[in-house]
Amino acid sequence: MAHLRSDMRSTLGQYRWLGARHRGDVTGPAHRSERRSGVRLGLLAGTLGIGCCVGPTVLALTGLASASTAVAMGNRLYRDWGWAFKLAAVCFALAAILIQRRRARSCPVAERPSSTRTSLWLAGTAVGAYALLYAVTKGLSRLA
Repeated sequence: MAHLRSDMRSTLGQYRWLGARHRGDVTGPAHRSERRSGVRLGLLAGTLGIGCCVGPTVLALTGLASASTAVAMGNRLYRDWGWAFKLAAVCFALAAILIQRRRARSCPVAERPSSTRTSLWLAGTAVGAYALLYAVTKGLSRLA
């Protein structure tokens, strides 16, 4: 009888490893992949939104531009084209959310990934990445 129980446990373990939900398991592979894709896309959207400041900073840190040139370029890009970078980031985030929803709807399983949860991860990460990169680039511009 003990041998039978160990076989059932290993079968159940393999079943759960393949992504099956068991008794309220909310941290399964579907939820982790939603979170990962939302975080990745959010980081990309946040970086795109502050790209007007990140680009000159990267140029200065790699030695391709002087610090004063990078600060001037960043200020000018942010003043004149900041709205375009932010608009591009919002459009990218909306397109990513729509693509994620479309993929979730085409999923043939009974329990589909939640597009709301992915959207929240994406939006939160994008705002956090934007704020962090803004603070870093502002701090570095004060040092220059």
